[in-house]
Amino acid sequence: MSDLLARLIAAGTPADLVAEVAMEIARADVVRRQEAEDAARKEKKRADNARRQREFKERNRPPVTQGNADNALPALVAVTCVTSPALSPSPNEINSNPHPHTHPETNTARTRGTRLPVDWVPEPLTGDLAKAIAQWPPGALERELARFRDWAASTSGPNAVKKDWQAAWRNWLRKAHDEGRYLKHGNQDRNQNRWSASGQPSGTALGQVLRDKGVYADLGFDG
Repeated sequence: MSDLLARLIAAGTPADLVAEVAMEIARADVVRRQEAEDAARKEKKRADNARRQREFKERNRPPVTQGNADNALPALVAVTCVTSPALSPSPNEINSNPHPHTHPETNTARTRGTRLPVDWVPEPLTGDLAKAIAQWPPGALERELARFRDWAASTSGPNAVKKDWQAAWRNWLRKAHDEGRYLKHGNQDRNQNRWSASGQPSGTALGQVLRDKGVYADLGFDG
């Protein structure tokens, strides 16, 4: 700017005009600096907003939905016919995998039980229970899983927490099966005949016996 003003003065430009040019140049410099500062502030604000959005999404990541859980249901009725003997770990494996330190808070939660976790998924059924559930019509297992989740979410008091939710789920299915909730009439007749021959109650009769003895109440099922 000083070179330009010097040339104007050397060219005989009036002093007031030189002063006006100097003010315009100074004003233009101020505007450019303000624009640069505004652009920097906008960029910082955009970066901060993007960071906050990422943190919000991480904190509010959706849990496993019913649809995701239902995708794993076809494997729930797989019957395990042959089990492999457990292999003893080698000394090297024992040394390379030391037992983790436990925390008193974790042990207390396991002892008292917890509510049903939002990402809880049933384990595959095995043995006689899997064979029994295999008799149910399509969609019945998914319906019971939805009912089980709704029950766990809506119940309160001591029944709202369980030490073993997998065991609670298996007992839920046994209850539904014992009541004959999804068995066809023909299957119920055959089951009744088979159980009658062995002197044991079957179908809804077994469910009534378990209810009368308070088994369902002890398990926390309102029936």
